[in-house]
Amino acid sequence: PYIDAERLYYYSLERKALVTS
Repeated sequence: PYIDAERLYYYSLERKALVTS
């Protein structure tokens, strides 16, 4: 579903933010 994609998108963003931090 689109919800899964949205969750994956946000998850990736959070991971990227963590890596950048």
